[in-house]
This record gives sequence, C-alpha cells and structure tokens, in this order.
Amino acid sequence: MEIGTVVANAFRIALAKHSELHKHWIGISIRVGGRLPKSLLMASIQRDGEVDLLLRCIEDERARAMAAGKESGMFDFHYQKMLSDYWIGGIYESFRTLRQRNLADATPVFNQIFSDLESIRVPLETHELPKDRSLKEPLTMVRGPRSNNATDLYVYDPKDDQRAHIMGGAVTRNGSVMWHVIDLKTENDRWVERRDLSDRILTMWKDV
Repeated sequence: MEIGTVVANAFRIALAKHSELHKHWIGISIRVGGRLPKSLLMASIQRDGEVDLLLRCIEDERARAMAAGKESGMFDFHYQKMLSDYWIGGIYESFRTLRQRNLADATPVFNQIFSDLESIRVPLETHELPKDRSLKEPLTMVRGPRSNNATDLYVYDPKDDQRAHIMGGAVTRNGSVMWHVIDLKTENDRWVERRDLSDRILTMWKDV
C-alpha cells in the first residue's frame, strides 16, 4: 500500500472515532477562523483539529498499552512527539494571529492558553527560553536527566549566540506528551500536557 494512502487512512479512522470532536473543530474553524475571512485561518484551524484527533487516537493506544504494561515500538513515541510538536506550532500561530490582529477575546483563559503555547513553542522552534531578554544576568541551569556530577550545571546567557535550552518532556497516564516549561516572568516552572491543552481550547471556544 502507498504511504500516502496509509496516512490518509489513519486520519480517516481518527476522524471517525472522534466524529463529535471533529464536528466541534469544524464549528470552531468557521466561527473563529471566520474572524479573518480573506485568509486561510479557517483551514489552518481545521487542519490542526484533524491532527488533534489523530493524536488522541495515538494517546489512547499508548495509555492502554501503559496500563497493560506493554512496550511500544522503538520509534512510536518519536513520531507521536513529532506530531505533538507540530500541533503546538500550528495552534500557537492561530492564537498569535488572533491576538496580534485584535481578533481574540482577551480573557484570562485565552491568555493562559496562549502563554502555555508560547512557553512550549519557543524552546521547540527557537531552542531558547521564552522572553530570555528579560534576564538581567546569566542563569544557572540544571541539565536533565542528571548525571549527579559537575556536568549537570550550565550557564544560560541571553547575550550568547550559542545559548540553547532543551525542554524536558515526558508521557502522562493519558498517553499524552507533556512539556516542562519555564516562565521567566513569574520565575516558575510547570508541566503542560498536550491533551489537557487541547481540551481547554475546545472548551474555551465551544460557545463562541
């Protein structure tokens, strides 16, 4: 079977398994994407909705395997993580566009979701800490996983063009990818789960 056919079948199965959520994403794409009518924002949101449904199927399979104590294939998580990272980038750009064009309802819920998306997207795509220019001096960081020796520590200097930050990641009981994000503004860190982030987006835009 052709690879393109296999990929298309995977999406068709995911859309059928989550048919109600698929309708929900289409409705959101029309109502929210329609705020920029002369663009492809509507299509972008539909696309990211379809990727979300595919990831939900993968997450459900992983959760069942974890609960049963079964090991996944060597590259299964690699591709799940790749799709999850891709999904973050797409959704982030829709949120950024809405906010930049003053087309979003600037509620605390929207702002928190946008903050979570940005905190994940920046390390993924620019390999640095979000808003690192706010640092007044270099920051001492700890590498993960730890080796329990001097190599665990490194200095992150926002003025250094060679600076880099590798964001921590893991899998939740839901089988979903989660990222360890660092918020320099609040000087806090937190874990953000992809599935939970998607649920919050769907809930926020449910009645738009």
